[in-house]
Amino acid sequence: MASQENLISEDESINQTEPWQFENALSRSDRETLSSFTMLSDFWGQQLPNFSSYSLNLMVVLACIVNEIIALATLESPLWSRSQCENIEMLNLNEYYSQFFPWYAKNVPRFVHEASRASAVIRVDASWLVRKLENPVRWVSIFPSLVGNVSIESSHDDVKMIDMEFLTLITPVIPTRKIKVLRYCHRIGNDTWVIADISMYLSSYSDDLRPEFLRFPSGFIIQHLPNGYSKVTILEHWVYKDDAILNRLRPYLSSGLGFGAKKWLVALQRYCSKTIYVPLMDITNQLLSSSKSFCVLFLIIVNSTGRDNLLEVSRHMVHLYCSGTCGVNGYQWRRLGAGRTFDVRVFTRESPDMIRHPCRIISASGLAKIHAKPEMLFPFIYGVKKREIFNHLRLFGNGLKQVLRITRDDSTPRNDVSLFSFRLNNSTEVFLLQEAYNEASSSMVIHSILDESSLAKIINGDTSFSITYPCGFTIMPGQNSGDEEAGCVVSVGFQEIATEAIVANTMMSNVEKTLSDTFTNFENVLAANW
Repeated sequence: MASQENLISEDESINQTEPWQFENALSRSDRETLSSFTMLSDFWGQQLPNFSSYSLNLMVVLACIVNEIIALATLESPLWSRSQCENIEMLNLNEYYSQFFPWYAKNVPRFVHEASRASAVIRVDASWLVRKLENPVRWVSIFPSLVGNVSIESSHDDVKMIDMEFLTLITPVIPTRKIKVLRYCHRIGNDTWVIADISMYLSSYSDDLRPEFLRFPSGFIIQHLPNGYSKVTILEHWVYKDDAILNRLRPYLSSGLGFGAKKWLVALQRYCSKTIYVPLMDITNQLLSSSKSFCVLFLIIVNSTGRDNLLEVSRHMVHLYCSGTCGVNGYQWRRLGAGRTFDVRVFTRESPDMIRHPCRIISASGLAKIHAKPEMLFPFIYGVKKREIFNHLRLFGNGLKQVLRITRDDSTPRNDVSLFSFRLNNSTEVFLLQEAYNEASSSMVIHSILDESSLAKIINGDTSFSITYPCGFTIMPGQNSGDEEAGCVVSVGFQEIATEAIVANTMMSNVEKTLSDTFTNFENVLAANW
């Protein structure tokens, strides 16, 4: 346990608007937990007579959180079992409640658990990784498709109170998980660190008063390895109301595929992986042509800084798309009135510069089941076939071709950042920046259109440029229903600008038609190619 100075030394250091409540227990497990808690509080009270009971309780809470996370990370069967289909470690709740009675939140009826564990060796230094993860604000760029928004409410040394909004699934029909988190970053040995989270709501709330989402002790354990690599173990443990998730997607989430520890581990590996440039064009011929667009591409080829800038903008594009599709509250997205279709959502927010550019930004998305396996559908939206699916790409004529790809040093194909080029009206060359996630649990392809000057600004690190209107797809495996094939669940989304008049009058009907046409194009492309 860290020294008391590193935990908390002033009552004012932590916002105390959320009371810490530890209620009397009835069961044997409750009594044991309460007894241990009291003993720890009495011990620290004797060691630190000038500390308030609030500060002492907080120190004990942090110690309990860390102990539980360490135990959950190291114990094996029967506490953890491995699913046969996806090789995911799932928590055995009966064992959990017998070994770790949750002193912070009793199990209330009609609430369900979502708990999983994953670990892997990541080829980065442990201290570097801890420095990245210990700053909560960085989580938006490290996990652009999982974290919607982060704000630090208060901070003191290793303890922080954070408001976070998590992106459960990149679909229009699953709510974000907006919670207040207590986070504790602590070194537990010469070569091991823990980053621990827990919801600020620690008492046994009644069913009616309990928050919709609770984050039980979760986090990262990062261990330094002799070869300079890191072993990372991730624990994800959520409890939420059983009606908070749409029925058809509930099995996908409860299996650990949708928002489990494996998803977080893959995202962290993606962020930490080294990148490899793959040329997809004839360099000699392009040099002879000396086109302006090739000069921009050549800067990417020879300049690692240019590639890093492109990857950073691509991460921002992914986050912008995901936060818009989910309607993240932290970015002032406001949902428009419901349309005729339940699986369509439209969010709107003001332009960042309403004085010079008075308009609204629209984020629209829809969800549909496609009768095809995910591995069949993904190649179409990854490659040039996407032009036959998205209507806005049909306007740019023929010649869509992939000219550059930046791959990651893992074994998963089509998990990369790409540039496509095509000619606008057979004259001006235009680029399409694309990032693809190809995972066992889901796939995602997001793109945005750039002209030559915009691409040049990105490569040169011009911070005045930002991706504004991305479009994309998310593919999730479907669930078997009787004799019907599982297929896949596809979410399609796009962002655009609109005037106040359009938003008020015709926006919903326009969005529904665009999404309907896109899903129809999916079916037509599949029928023509299979």
